[in-house]
Amino acid sequence: MSERIRRPALARALIPYLGGALLIAGGLTAAPVNAQDMFGALEAQGAFTSQQQYAASLHEQFSRRYDADERNSGGPPPPGLTLEEANALDAAIRERNAERDAEYQRWLEGSWRFFQSREPAEPGEFCAAMFQGPQGMIALSGVDKSWDGALLMFTGDDIPKPRRFGEVTVRLTQTGEPPVTIRAYNRARDSRMNTLGTLVIAVPAMDAALAGMADEQEFALSMGGREVFRMSWKNGLQAAAELRNCLRER
Repeated sequence: MSERIRRPALARALIPYLGGALLIAGGLTAAPVNAQDMFGALEAQGAFTSQQQYAASLHEQFSRRYDADERNSGGPPPPGLTLEEANALDAAIRERNAERDAEYQRWLEGSWRFFQSREPAEPGEFCAAMFQGPQGMIALSGVDKSWDGALLMFTGDDIPKPRRFGEVTVRLTQTGEPPVTIRAYNRARDSRMNTLGTLVIAVPAMDAALAGMADEQEFALSMGGREVFRMSWKNGLQAAAELRNCLRER
Protein backbone atom coordinates (compact mmCIF):
# COMPACT_ATOMS: atom_id res chain seq x y z
CA MET A 1 0.00 0.00 0.00
CA SER A 2 1.43 3.39 -0.90
CA GLU A 3 2.66 5.89 1.66
CA ARG A 4 0.11 8.40 0.37
CA ILE A 5 -2.79 6.01 1.03
CA ARG A 6 -1.62 4.77 4.40
CA ARG A 7 -0.60 8.13 5.80
CA PRO A 8 -2.99 11.12 6.02
CA ALA A 9 -1.54 14.20 4.37
CA LEU A 10 -0.19 16.95 6.59
CA ALA A 11 -2.42 19.38 4.71
CA ARG A 12 -5.44 17.36 5.90
CA ALA A 13 -4.33 17.95 9.49
CA LEU A 14 -4.95 21.64 8.82
CA ILE A 15 -8.51 21.21 7.55
CA PRO A 16 -10.17 21.28 11.01
CA TYR A 17 -8.64 24.75 11.42
CA LEU A 18 -10.61 26.06 8.46
CA GLY A 19 -13.54 26.48 10.84
CA GLY A 20 -11.30 28.61 13.03
CA ALA A 21 -11.25 26.71 16.33
CA LEU A 22 -8.21 25.32 18.08
CA LEU A 23 -6.49 25.48 21.44
CA ILE A 24 -4.22 28.47 21.95
CA ALA A 25 -0.91 28.21 23.80
CA GLY A 26 -1.27 29.23 27.41
CA GLY A 27 -4.93 28.26 27.83
CA LEU A 28 -7.57 25.61 27.33
CA THR A 29 -10.17 27.79 25.68
CA ALA A 30 -11.10 26.71 22.18
CA ALA A 31 -11.47 29.92 20.21
CA PRO A 32 -10.65 31.42 16.82
CA VAL A 33 -6.98 32.31 16.62
CA ASN A 34 -6.47 36.00 16.10
CA ALA A 35 -3.27 37.85 15.30
CA GLN A 36 -2.73 38.94 18.90
CA ASP A 37 -2.99 35.36 20.20
CA MET A 38 -0.63 34.07 17.54
CA PHE A 39 1.84 36.91 18.07
CA GLY A 40 1.94 36.08 21.79
CA ALA A 41 2.45 32.38 21.11
CA LEU A 42 5.39 33.14 18.82
CA GLU A 43 6.95 35.70 21.14
CA ALA A 44 6.98 33.10 23.91
CA GLN A 45 9.18 30.87 21.79
CA GLY A 46 12.35 32.88 22.15
CA ALA A 47 14.63 29.88 21.64
CA PHE A 48 12.99 29.22 18.28
CA THR A 49 13.61 32.82 17.24
CA SER A 50 17.29 32.41 18.10
CA GLN A 51 17.52 29.20 16.07
CA GLN A 52 15.73 30.85 13.16
CA GLN A 53 18.10 33.82 13.20
CA TYR A 54 21.11 31.51 13.25
CA ALA A 55 19.64 29.60 10.30
CA ALA A 56 19.07 32.91 8.48
CA SER A 57 22.71 33.82 9.01
CA LEU A 58 23.80 30.50 7.49
CA HIS A 59 21.39 31.00 4.61
CA GLU A 60 22.85 34.40 3.78
CA GLN A 61 26.41 33.15 4.06
CA PHE A 62 25.95 30.00 2.01
CA SER A 63 23.64 31.55 -0.60
CA ARG A 64 26.51 33.77 -1.74
CA ARG A 65 29.22 31.28 -0.66
CA TYR A 66 32.35 32.53 0.99
CA ASP A 67 35.13 34.30 -0.88
CA ALA A 68 37.67 32.08 -2.59
CA ASP A 69 40.56 33.91 -0.94
CA GLU A 70 39.31 32.72 2.47
CA ARG A 71 40.05 29.20 1.28
CA ASN A 72 43.59 29.84 0.12
CA SER A 73 46.03 28.16 2.43
CA GLY A 74 49.08 27.98 0.16
CA GLY A 75 51.60 30.59 -0.92
CA PRO A 76 54.40 32.27 0.97
CA PRO A 77 54.08 32.73 4.74
CA PRO A 78 52.75 36.14 5.86
CA PRO A 79 55.43 38.65 6.80
CA GLY A 80 56.72 38.40 10.35
CA LEU A 81 55.83 34.73 10.86
CA THR A 82 58.32 31.97 11.27
CA LEU A 83 57.95 28.89 9.09
CA GLU A 84 56.57 26.96 12.08
CA GLU A 85 53.98 29.68 12.78
CA ALA A 86 53.06 29.85 9.09
CA ASN A 87 52.55 26.07 8.97
CA ALA A 88 50.33 26.23 12.08
CA LEU A 89 48.26 29.02 10.49
CA ASP A 90 47.98 27.05 7.26
CA ALA A 91 46.76 23.97 9.15
CA ALA A 92 44.18 26.05 11.05
CA ILE A 93 42.86 27.52 7.79
CA ARG A 94 42.55 24.09 6.22
CA GLU A 95 40.69 22.79 9.28
CA ARG A 96 38.32 25.77 9.25
CA ASN A 97 37.65 25.34 5.54
CA ALA A 98 36.93 21.62 6.03
CA GLU A 99 34.41 22.41 8.77
CA ARG A 100 32.75 25.08 6.64
CA ASP A 101 32.65 22.75 3.64
CA ALA A 102 30.92 20.08 5.73
CA GLU A 103 28.38 22.59 7.06
CA TYR A 104 27.83 23.98 3.55
CA GLN A 105 27.22 20.46 2.22
CA ARG A 106 24.62 19.81 4.94
CA TRP A 107 22.89 23.07 3.99
CA LEU A 108 23.06 22.29 0.28
CA GLU A 109 21.53 18.83 0.74
CA GLY A 110 19.06 19.93 3.44
CA SER A 111 19.15 18.78 7.04
CA TRP A 112 17.09 18.74 10.25
CA ARG A 113 17.79 20.40 13.57
CA PHE A 114 15.94 19.44 16.75
CA PHE A 115 15.55 21.60 19.86
CA GLN A 116 13.04 23.02 22.36
CA SER A 117 11.61 26.26 21.05
CA ARG A 118 11.22 27.92 24.44
CA GLU A 119 13.60 28.50 27.34
CA PRO A 120 13.10 27.48 30.02
CA ALA A 121 10.97 24.48 29.05
CA GLU A 122 10.00 21.34 30.89
CA PRO A 123 10.89 17.96 29.33
CA GLY A 124 8.56 17.22 26.45
CA GLU A 125 7.40 20.82 26.02
CA PHE A 126 7.87 23.03 22.95
CA CYS A 127 9.49 20.26 20.93
CA ALA A 128 10.66 21.63 17.59
CA ALA A 129 12.15 20.39 14.34
CA MET A 130 13.54 22.64 11.62
CA PHE A 131 14.56 21.57 8.12
CA GLN A 132 16.90 23.97 6.34
CA GLY A 133 18.19 24.08 2.78
CA PRO A 134 18.85 26.50 -0.08
CA GLN A 135 15.13 27.28 -0.48
CA GLY A 136 14.71 28.31 3.16
CA MET A 137 13.31 26.61 6.25
CA ILE A 138 10.30 24.56 7.32
CA ALA A 139 9.70 24.14 11.05
CA LEU A 140 7.15 22.37 13.25
CA SER A 141 6.89 23.35 16.91
CA GLY A 142 4.59 22.54 19.88
CA VAL A 143 3.23 21.56 22.50
CA ASP A 144 3.05 22.31 26.24
CA LYS A 145 1.17 20.73 29.16
CA SER A 146 -2.06 22.60 28.39
CA TRP A 147 -1.92 22.78 24.60
CA ASP A 148 -1.94 19.99 22.01
CA GLY A 149 -1.55 22.18 18.94
CA ALA A 150 1.49 23.09 16.90
CA LEU A 151 2.87 25.82 14.69
CA LEU A 152 3.98 25.04 11.14
CA MET A 153 6.39 27.71 9.89
CA PHE A 154 7.74 28.43 6.42
CA THR A 155 10.66 30.82 5.89
CA GLY A 156 12.01 31.93 2.52
CA ASP A 157 13.33 34.83 0.44
CA ASP A 158 10.10 35.45 -1.49
CA ILE A 159 7.74 35.45 1.50
CA PRO A 160 6.52 39.00 2.19
CA LYS A 161 8.14 40.91 5.02
CA PRO A 162 5.47 43.37 6.18
CA ARG A 163 6.03 46.21 8.62
CA ARG A 164 3.54 44.67 11.05
CA PHE A 165 2.63 41.13 12.09
CA GLY A 166 -0.72 40.22 10.58
CA GLU A 167 -3.17 37.65 9.32
CA VAL A 168 -3.14 36.69 5.63
CA THR A 169 -4.76 34.15 3.30
CA VAL A 170 -2.49 31.60 1.66
CA ARG A 171 -2.96 28.72 -0.74
CA LEU A 172 -1.09 25.65 0.48
CA THR A 173 -0.20 22.77 -1.81
CA GLN A 174 1.56 19.62 -0.69
CA THR A 175 2.85 16.64 -2.64
CA GLY A 176 0.01 14.60 -4.14
CA GLU A 177 -2.77 16.68 -2.59
CA PRO A 178 -5.11 19.37 -3.96
CA PRO A 179 -4.48 22.95 -2.81
CA VAL A 180 -6.24 24.26 0.29
CA THR A 181 -6.86 27.90 1.16
CA ILE A 182 -6.22 28.68 4.80
CA ARG A 183 -5.41 31.52 7.16
CA ALA A 184 -1.79 32.10 8.08
CA TYR A 185 0.22 34.71 9.92
CA ASN A 186 2.94 36.79 8.35
CA ARG A 187 5.76 37.77 10.68
CA ALA A 188 6.93 41.37 10.59
CA ARG A 189 10.21 42.18 8.90
CA ASP A 190 13.27 41.65 11.08
CA SER A 191 16.72 42.88 10.09
CA ARG A 192 18.24 39.87 11.86
CA MET A 193 16.46 37.61 9.34
CA ASN A 194 18.21 39.34 6.42
CA THR A 195 16.13 38.75 3.24
CA LEU A 196 13.88 36.06 4.71
CA GLY A 197 10.18 36.30 5.53
CA THR A 198 8.07 33.84 7.54
CA LEU A 199 4.52 32.51 7.32
CA VAL A 200 3.02 30.62 10.27
CA ILE A 201 0.08 28.20 10.17
CA ALA A 202 -1.66 26.99 13.34
CA VAL A 203 -2.21 23.23 13.43
CA PRO A 204 -4.98 21.98 15.75
CA ALA A 205 -3.10 18.90 16.98
CA MET A 206 0.58 17.99 16.97
CA ASP A 207 -0.30 14.28 16.74
CA ALA A 208 -2.22 14.90 13.53
CA ALA A 209 0.68 16.86 12.08
CA LEU A 210 3.14 14.08 12.90
CA ALA A 211 0.81 11.46 11.42
CA GLY A 212 0.73 13.50 8.21
CA MET A 213 4.50 13.72 7.77
CA ALA A 214 5.91 11.74 4.85
CA ASP A 215 9.56 10.92 4.36
CA GLU A 216 9.81 13.19 1.33
CA GLN A 217 7.37 16.06 1.08
CA GLU A 218 7.12 19.24 -0.97
CA PHE A 219 5.20 22.33 0.06
CA ALA A 220 4.22 25.34 -2.02
CA LEU A 221 2.59 28.52 -0.73
CA SER A 222 0.92 31.19 -2.84
CA MET A 223 -0.43 34.61 -1.90
CA GLY A 224 -2.58 36.68 -4.24
CA GLY A 225 -1.96 34.23 -7.07
CA ARG A 226 1.84 34.46 -6.72
CA GLU A 227 3.99 31.62 -5.42
CA VAL A 228 6.07 32.83 -2.49
CA PHE A 229 7.55 29.56 -1.22
CA ARG A 230 8.39 26.11 -2.53
CA MET A 231 10.54 23.62 -0.70
CA SER A 232 10.90 19.88 -0.13
CA TRP A 233 12.18 18.04 2.89
CA LYS A 234 13.68 14.58 3.22
CA ASN A 235 13.92 12.18 6.17
CA GLY A 236 10.55 13.41 7.41
CA LEU A 237 9.80 10.12 9.18
CA GLN A 238 13.01 10.43 11.17
CA ALA A 239 12.01 13.97 12.14
CA ALA A 240 8.55 12.77 13.22
CA ALA A 241 10.18 10.04 15.34
CA GLU A 242 12.49 12.60 16.99
CA LEU A 243 9.55 14.84 17.82
CA ARG A 244 7.56 11.91 19.25
CA ASN A 245 10.52 10.98 21.44
CA CYS A 246 10.64 14.53 22.73
CA LEU A 247 6.89 14.62 23.38
CA ARG A 248 7.03 11.36 25.36
CA GLU A 249 9.04 13.18 28.02
CA ARG A 250 5.91 15.10 29.10
